[in-house]
Amino acid sequence: MTKTKKTTPKPTTPTATKVADTLKSKKGVPSTVKTSSIANHKQVGVLNNKERKQQLKKLKLQSNLSNQSTNVYNNSNSNLSHENILKSVIDSYILPLTTSTSTTTTTKNNSATPSSSFLDIKTYLPNVIVLLHQGKCLKKCLDSNNKSAESIKLRERWMELLGFLLKPNNNNLWVGVHLLCETVRVCDYEIMINKLEHWITILTTLIENQKKVLTLKNQQQNQQSQQQIPNTISFKEYGSIIILLSLLVEKATKWNDLKRTITNNTVMSPIVSLILLSLDQQYGYPDECKIDSLVAITSLIQSATTALKPYLFKIEQLAYPLLYSSNKSIQESTSTLIANLSQCVGINTTDLYWDISVQKILVEMNTIVDKVFNIFEDQDQTNSNNKSNVVDTTTNNNTTTTSTSSTGRTINLPNNSKLLNVGDDQVISMLKNLSSVKFPDTPKDVHAQTSFYIKALFGLSNCLLRILSTSSSTPSPVPIDEIIKLICRILNPNLNHLAFSNLNLSFSISEMIFLIQQFHQQAFQLLSGILKIFRKSLLVHSKTISSLLLRPLKSLNYSLMSPTIHSQIYKTITDAVESFGASSSDSLAIQVLPILLKDILPYIPEGGNSNNSMSTTQNTTLLNSSKLTISQTINNVDPTLNDFDSLSIKEDALSALSSILLHCGSYLQQQQQNNNNNNSNSFGTDSNNNNGPKVKQICRLEIDQLLVSLLLECQSLSSVKKNSTTYLNSSYNCWRYRSKLYECLIHCVLKPVSNIPPVLPYSIRIFTNGMSNDHNPNVRSICCKGVSICESIIHPQCPSLTTTATTTTSVTFNQNPSSVYKNLLNSNTNAIMGQEDDDFEESSDFDENLNDQEDEDEDDDLENEIDDKIQLEDDDLEVEEVEEEEEEVEEEEEVEKVEEEEKEKTIVHTTTTITTSQNNNIVMKTSLFNTSTLQKQATVAPKVSKIEPKKPLIADNNDVSIDDGDDDLDLPDIED
Repeated sequence: MTKTKKTTPKPTTPTATKVADTLKSKKGVPSTVKTSSIANHKQVGVLNNKERKQQLKKLKLQSNLSNQSTNVYNNSNSNLSHENILKSVIDSYILPLTTSTSTTTTTKNNSATPSSSFLDIKTYLPNVIVLLHQGKCLKKCLDSNNKSAESIKLRERWMELLGFLLKPNNNNLWVGVHLLCETVRVCDYEIMINKLEHWITILTTLIENQKKVLTLKNQQQNQQSQQQIPNTISFKEYGSIIILLSLLVEKATKWNDLKRTITNNTVMSPIVSLILLSLDQQYGYPDECKIDSLVAITSLIQSATTALKPYLFKIEQLAYPLLYSSNKSIQESTSTLIANLSQCVGINTTDLYWDISVQKILVEMNTIVDKVFNIFEDQDQTNSNNKSNVVDTTTNNNTTTTSTSSTGRTINLPNNSKLLNVGDDQVISMLKNLSSVKFPDTPKDVHAQTSFYIKALFGLSNCLLRILSTSSSTPSPVPIDEIIKLICRILNPNLNHLAFSNLNLSFSISEMIFLIQQFHQQAFQLLSGILKIFRKSLLVHSKTISSLLLRPLKSLNYSLMSPTIHSQIYKTITDAVESFGASSSDSLAIQVLPILLKDILPYIPEGGNSNNSMSTTQNTTLLNSSKLTISQTINNVDPTLNDFDSLSIKEDALSALSSILLHCGSYLQQQQQNNNNNNSNSFGTDSNNNNGPKVKQICRLEIDQLLVSLLLECQSLSSVKKNSTTYLNSSYNCWRYRSKLYECLIHCVLKPVSNIPPVLPYSIRIFTNGMSNDHNPNVRSICCKGVSICESIIHPQCPSLTTTATTTTSVTFNQNPSSVYKNLLNSNTNAIMGQEDDDFEESSDFDENLNDQEDEDEDDDLENEIDDKIQLEDDDLEVEEVEEEEEEVEEEEEVEKVEEEEKEKTIVHTTTTITTSQNNNIVMKTSLFNTSTLQKQATVAPKVSKIEPKKPLIADNNDVSIDDGDDDLDLPDIED
């Protein structure tokens, strides 16, 4: 008998079972195998060694089979094809979602299930989408041209999974919508024609169910009933679905037959109505859904165009009131939608619709300005200038007007002649419907009116800029004059008007100041926008625009405005200079320089004098507080405090100075005040103007000196007091401020003035020091750019010179080999003859007989060398020809080569001397050393310092003699 060995089963802990499960799962053992094997081990207490070995072999065999079955799709012969990638994505990420949904539906009472703790959808869905597009994986798998059985099966499996995930009661519906979106992006014509109607039906059904639920909720809130509401899609899923619907329409319009199918009213009507569902206030959709709807309807307009014409009035009624929304993202999306609405009306009526849209926005903006600033205007002036401020209030027989507000402002519809040319009565109703669209009413609360007007003006101005910047299919007239008048009306009121005591303000003084600030800010942004759009087309209004920009900078009352307005003014000046170019030097650039150079000065704290200055200022404020003006009170602040708003003003001012130097730098010459000579003041203000004191013109020399001195001071502080509070609290510590200074200096180098010494030698030293010592990489890159520009000016790069050798090699491809050798022989002969002639001239001290004998010997040697050279080259040529034709001739030539080896040894020295002399002649014959080339280089790259001014340089009415003996650049030494 065989003795059996009794074994007691080991107790299994939860951690032990988890570890065993993980180890077996790594080996590829299925879950069913795990549970059965563990159960068998628990039931059998005593096992023989043979039985145990057999069972282990079975388990290993099952694990190997399971590994092969599960990994056959992932790694088939270690080939990462697009089909294997898609199969691995399906098995690893999408199938667990189907199992988790099934378990959650069966166990409704349990809040958490084992399968629901797989992975969060938000964490891995972006990675799954990246995998789907890896090497165009999904596109290649969905290609209908691939007719293999495996690819067809894979496409069917993918469509089945999408259909399962898009069920209404599925918890992972959001994942299905995103996967369907990626499928629509890459699918081809056959998939679209087979699945388009099915997908549209599924998506519209989901949104209609949500609409029913929201309607039921509203009814329950009114009736206060407690009936259970079925669960439907969330608001987030609604946004994804309407974006997917717009993508389906955009994809279908690429093919004509699908475009005719999708643009039918029966198909397009439910899509448009469901997309516009969130814009209706009664359903209570959040702002995110409204933004998605606006983006989706804009995509529909751009793809379907005139198919949306029947729904145009409904879109206008829902879109225009959203310009008054408090959400800026909604305002921007609405502006984009309104700017594209002209694509729905057709080519014949695009200009008419575009004109009415611009008029409507301008009329509404003028209405808001009337309500806010009408108090500041004199009643007589408002009555007399009412016609000029209105867009157009005149009515003719051929013109139709429609009133839009209580102030009497109207929108002019086109003449009857234009409408007759179109030949469609529907156009008149369409334009009347647009002009009759109502904006939200003004709230009755006075405090709410302030924010209401600010949001309204912001949304309307952004919409106007978006309409003007969006291209249209036909040219349309632009009311530039009306826009400039509107900007002038907004910028006319200022703080001087608040000093009148007889004004009956409907707002408080603080609210009025806030309104003026916000309206001025928006007016400058509108002016900056139209400058970027129309550029030199606004050159007619350059003087008006310049006066609008200069007035707030010169007026003391504008200094009480916010720093954002001050910064915005300099941004608008930059746009004006870039738009007008050198034409703005007279009216804007030279006039703003005195103010601009004060604003770019850095802030540097003075630690030693701060206490004394503070004590003195405190005493003066205590003793003479009643005598101080408003500006003195505001300026009486602690000088050790660094104002970050003022730092932004300095940066924007430097940007304006940089653009002025780039576009008008060569015209900023020194101007002198001369009452007798009007021509001397051609670049400045009129000398006959006697109103006010005359301002000294800022010449280019002062700008160069200021920039160089500021940069030298910055570099000295950073090297000496880098870690001190003086440098850390100064404006120089900001890398943006330093980069703007270096940029201005680059433009000074690029735009020199003829009668002013250049700043080039100082710039090289400054840029080199900044490139090596500045700690910010952005500043170092700008300094490196400056160094390269300076070096290119001093040492201009000439084009590459083609030598004679390269010319002969390029010609040899078109010549026969024999002619090539003859040309080379002739050139070598000429080189040798020239060299021997020189040697003959040098040996003139010898006797004539001896010279004649030596010449004869040299001639004989030369003839022998030439004959040997000819024989050698002819032999080489024959060798090359024989090698190409027959092998027998090659053997004969090899014998000849062996016989002539001794001759070649004697010719080697002669050949080297010929090649060296030839190379020397080639180098000397290049155009680099010709006198004509040197003259051309002298004219192309003249020395900047040697330019003689037409007139003597006069600075501060004193003759300045310029002497500089260090180098050949005659420059004055800039003193502090």
